[in-house]
Amino acid sequence: MSFTGWGMQLYNITFGQYALILAAMILALSVGTACFAFILARFSANVVMMMIKAVPVGVALAGITVLSVNMALSYNNIVFSKLFLGRFDMPEVIVCGFVAIIGMITAIVVTIRERYVDVA
Repeated sequence: MSFTGWGMQLYNITFGQYALILAAMILALSVGTACFAFILARFSANVVMMMIKAVPVGVALAGITVLSVNMALSYNNIVFSKLFLGRFDMPEVIVCGFVAIIGMITAIVVTIRERYVDVA
């Protein structure tokens, strides 16, 4: 892959695979963000309190998004070069999947807990 003479050679993937991986990363981050918003909405007394809680969560998720999606699948990415030191293949995808999995697990736990609270 190349853009204006600057090459990016790290993984042997086509541009179509690269675009699909980026789309999956963004989708995973969106699912994780939606789950965290669900949790914030559940544990907030009103909309104003939810918005106050949403600011730090949103800033943290935006930081994760910028670090993982910017220069994704490249050796110049901060997640690849500084955080994991090149030990894992595609750590950006792992980080995005981790956000989605943690968000879904916590949302499922809150939903199951609420179901038992409402029944009793």
